[in-house]
Amino acid sequence: MSSLQALTEKGTKREELILSGVLSRLERAPQDAKLTRAQVLRMVDLSHVLPKLVCESRFGFAAKSGWRECCDRLPASDKKRRRLHGVGHGMAHVRFRHRSLGWAVARTRFSDLLVEQRDWWIVLDEKGRLIDTAKSGFASPDEAIEFAELQMAKQFLAWGKHQATVKWERFSLPGGDDYRELLIQLDDWPLTYHPRHFRTRNVLAHVRSSIRLNADGRRVLFLDEIQSDWHADLHAQARGVAADAKNGKVAEAPFAKDWPLLTVKIMVWWAQRCGADGLSWSSADLQEARWDGYGPPGLLYRKLLPDAAMALAKALPITAGSARLRVRTGTKAVCLGTRGWEVRNQNGCAVTKPFDHRGQAERFADLTGEFADVDMPALWLDGLGTITAVPLYGTGAAERWTEKAAPGSR
Repeated sequence: MSSLQALTEKGTKREELILSGVLSRLERAPQDAKLTRAQVLRMVDLSHVLPKLVCESRFGFAAKSGWRECCDRLPASDKKRRRLHGVGHGMAHVRFRHRSLGWAVARTRFSDLLVEQRDWWIVLDEKGRLIDTAKSGFASPDEAIEFAELQMAKQFLAWGKHQATVKWERFSLPGGDDYRELLIQLDDWPLTYHPRHFRTRNVLAHVRSSIRLNADGRRVLFLDEIQSDWHADLHAQARGVAADAKNGKVAEAPFAKDWPLLTVKIMVWWAQRCGADGLSWSSADLQEARWDGYGPPGLLYRKLLPDAAMALAKALPITAGSARLRVRTGTKAVCLGTRGWEVRNQNGCAVTKPFDHRGQAERFADLTGEFADVDMPALWLDGLGTITAVPLYGTGAAERWTEKAAPGSR
């Protein structure tokens, strides 16, 4: 116990010792117990604070309207393509079509020597393909509709897990590619917190990022914003300010002073995964100009993030410096209008028809706008090997970041 507690004088965080559970487990051990080093190490368990890098996703589908009745004949020529029942022996009509998703319930007519029933009901997806069942069809439209709704729910739940959704792209610096909103989540933390900006549970910090080129043509992962709603709400609660009425009392969270460093460490790993040569982030001046005093605190961009970058530059073979990025000036701005994404001039007037997607509008603005070079703080990863592990607390030894992971390790 004394040896472990003395580690705090050598740089180990007190929070790490407490959350690992090793101190509480040693207290429950018999006073005369003799434990080996391996036995003590097995008492360490930090699985509940292991972060996950996720994104906001669409889970499921809430239909705003149900089925409409119709009578659309399915031609016999579609029998093979749609793998329909009974088209060759009679008629097939779509009698119910889902208003939102386009799925259909069709009536087919056929009979054989064993079954006297003529009318059967089948389910088709949005492309007109037959949804297989254990039998040739349903005896009633109610059974077919119930089966169709069950299959739609399963299908959209599976799709939703792979469909990332973004909410704050309009606040990003113009001219970047592959915009993403990355969430650092503590899914196994025993308490629950619902962030103000996202639906995902227990988001410790969120990052808005894009890939950009510097003046030399090198790829840079640029972080438009780094923020922790959770710790901001805890800070507001400590000052007696109501953070969010719907959340009530804010759940306690780990990494109270270390979440900026943890975020930068994870982003260094992610930058390498994205094939970027460096990691850069927004300056304090840019944040103040963008949010006019209503955004993230200046302390984060003026001190906490630079301190985290310098700590990593000292511990790892990476270089702290700056990145000169090309940024489109205000001569062309991309804004979300009532009919889509618009490219506007300095006077706020649209210069072309609206685009369906922001990427299209950004591309047009890049082709017709003017650019300026701005310097942003950066970490260059040239000397860093392939990262295989990231320490939860502190910076750790450089060789631990790139050593070969043991089989079965996390």
